[in-house]
Amino acid sequence: MKLSRDFQRPLRYIVDQLMPPILRDSRIFKVALKIIFKNDSNTVWKFRQDFPTMTNEEVKEIYGKLSQHALKVSTDINSRCLRKINEEIAGKSVLDAGCGTGKLAELKSYAEYVGVDFVKHELWSSLQTESTSFHEMSVENIAFADDSFDLVICAHVLEHVRNPINVLSEIKRLTKSEAIIILPRERSYRAGFNLHVNHFQYQWEVERLLNSVPNTNSAVELIDGDFYCKMIFDK
Repeated sequence: MKLSRDFQRPLRYIVDQLMPPILRDSRIFKVALKIIFKNDSNTVWKFRQDFPTMTNEEVKEIYGKLSQHALKVSTDINSRCLRKINEEIAGKSVLDAGCGTGKLAELKSYAEYVGVDFVKHELWSSLQTESTSFHEMSVENIAFADDSFDLVICAHVLEHVRNPINVLSEIKRLTKSEAIIILPRERSYRAGFNLHVNHFQYQWEVERLLNSVPNTNSAVELIDGDFYCKMIFDK
């Protein structure tokens, strides 16, 4: 079953913003996880607690295992953010850091597209062209030279990683000057319908994260439940 990000938005708002924390962190929510994740629901329930002590290989194994249960979405990026990205990438070499299914490769207005993710996706092969390529690698250690891309996009990724600042520093190294970061607006709870370990409820939290990278100018706006961030690096 495929659901657009726009269709999910009111559901996310109810679960993340309106549901009382006493219910959201209770065993009642674990029942909801059981419906979606079935026998793997306890893995999701404990994931945020266990994540700090897990190895990267253990995390990768869980992502691969749980992908069969989660609701399938065409992309985590909402339609308004997609339109803004399509305008930004026109004629540029683009790195999609944490590309997932490679949805952004379908936009076609770029001069070159490179997608990287730590879990290889089955759709990559169908999207591969002379100007489009995919690579299985961590966003914290991307094997390309400094200043390799006109623009780096990192959409719905920083909420998953151990050290978002390290990823932002890697993005700064790889881009000539520009980056687009997209983060979901969500509260921090014991567990969720996702494997997010970093949470951003307020714009100031996002701005503080982005400004932790030296020589950075950033602009943040909330678009349909997601923080859309444009970063310009002074190099």
